[in-house]
Amino acid sequence: MSSISQFLPEPKHTTSRPETKVPEVSDSQALAVTTTDSSPIPAYGQRIGWVPKTASDFGGGGAYPEIHMLQYPLGMGKKRTAKGNALSKQVDSDGNTSYTALANFGRRENTTVHSQFKDLVPLRQRKDFEEEDAIPLRPDGEAVREAAERTKLALEKITNARANDGKKVALNGIGRSDPTFVRYTPGGQAGAEFNSGAAQRIVRVSEMPLDPMEPPKVKHQKKARAPGSPPAPVMHSPPRKLTAEEQKEWSIPPCVSNWKNIHGFTVSLDKRLATDGRGMEDLSVSDGFARLSEALVSAESHARREIQERANIQQTLARREKDAKEERLRMLAQKAREERAAATSHPRSDADGYVAPPLADAEEPREEATPVRRDPNRRAAADFFTETDSKRGRSESPPPPPRDGGERERDEVRRERRKQHERELRASRMGAEGKAKYLRTGESRDISEKIALGLAKPTAARESLYDSRLFNQPSASNAALQNEEAYNLYDKPLFAQRAQGGNYRPKAEEGGSVQEVERLMGSDRFGAELRAPQSQKKDAAGPRSGPVEFEKGDVFGIDAFVGGARRQDKDK
Repeated sequence: MSSISQFLPEPKHTTSRPETKVPEVSDSQALAVTTTDSSPIPAYGQRIGWVPKTASDFGGGGAYPEIHMLQYPLGMGKKRTAKGNALSKQVDSDGNTSYTALANFGRRENTTVHSQFKDLVPLRQRKDFEEEDAIPLRPDGEAVREAAERTKLALEKITNARANDGKKVALNGIGRSDPTFVRYTPGGQAGAEFNSGAAQRIVRVSEMPLDPMEPPKVKHQKKARAPGSPPAPVMHSPPRKLTAEEQKEWSIPPCVSNWKNIHGFTVSLDKRLATDGRGMEDLSVSDGFARLSEALVSAESHARREIQERANIQQTLARREKDAKEERLRMLAQKAREERAAATSHPRSDADGYVAPPLADAEEPREEATPVRRDPNRRAAADFFTETDSKRGRSESPPPPPRDGGERERDEVRRERRKQHERELRASRMGAEGKAKYLRTGESRDISEKIALGLAKPTAARESLYDSRLFNQPSASNAALQNEEAYNLYDKPLFAQRAQGGNYRPKAEEGGSVQEVERLMGSDRFGAELRAPQSQKKDAAGPRSGPVEFEKGDVFGIDAFVGGARRQDKDK
């Protein structure tokens, strides 16, 4: 029977399969003991009972469908598991155990590790030595110069080529090859609608100009670090036991302990001092500390004695001043009592039949009529001694001297001055509204009344019509020199006096006129303020223009005594 191959023409081209290259096997792999089966793959239909175990059993192909079991050709579908640390035992061709895998464990693949005894033998003394593997000797000077010249020429060639490339880019057209023209015949075109009916094209091929400002297209990557030098072999002597003498030689006595108590163990004080080494030091205390403490104690006692003596002297001086002040007040009270007794017991009539009334409190001498200018303690002492001596009878006082016209004129002057003082006292106790009303009343008086009352004042000069403080103010010139961020727009308070008056102004009484009448009926309108003690006068003073101010108290009354003595000297 003829086959179909007889009628087919011979093939024009023959295909040849590339020869399969046998992978090179390293020495370590050749020395490893493998238990793989080198039996060939059975043919199709004869694979009953045959099981593929290794990757070579699949022959580079897929799985066998007639074998019903799990198959992983080329490792496809197989779960990858982590490599274990267990190493298989390997032997060389002579049957000796090879420790190469153990020495290479944990190192890079390309790392050279000397793990055999032959690595310690010089290369030229080995049995399998060949001249090709020998390290050449040091070259002579001629060979060094030839190698240097070849290297120099090679480097110059590379450098010149790169320089010429840069020049081409810089000139942008000079040094490039000329364009070429190519005849192009497209295929598969039918009709006159393509290429205007032409069957061929002329294509001009030229180099694309380079942009000198274009960034580099190739990114330079850092080269991977080369593996380090192989470790030096370490030779160990066989282990042996140490003798007692060697142990004594190696024993090092401990020095200062560097142990840190990180766990917080309880260590006794003697152990701490022993480790610190404080017990071996001789501490000596200087005598200067004792001398300093004694000097401080003696200085303190001496200062205390001086302070006590100074306080005793001050108390003695204060007691003497107080006694002198009481004696002077007693003499003044005695003199005032005598004058009052003389004035009240012998009233005198003038030629017209007018009998002079007895001198009351308002007609006392000038010293008692003007307590504002005198020592206030003088009048208080006079009243005190007068009340105590009123029980004794007034027969002991001497007869009063006769009164004449000059004395009567002096009494009138005293009355006028007393009224003036009372008027000033009332004005000082008035509030802001009362003072304004009093001033308006004084302004509405006739000029003759102002002259009689002493209120008339000469016309002020033209220069005094305006306050000079309003002129020549440097605030306008300083405004431009100040800091812009400073908050000093208002350098003075706008309603300072008005605010102070409002702070201490009492509220209006809600009781009406009944309480006001009762207050007036209960008050003494005939000089009770003049006879009041100094403390009451201070309480009855005018309204304050500011907050309450405190002064240091005068326990022994030295300031008042000195002030009274100075005023008496001025009156004299």
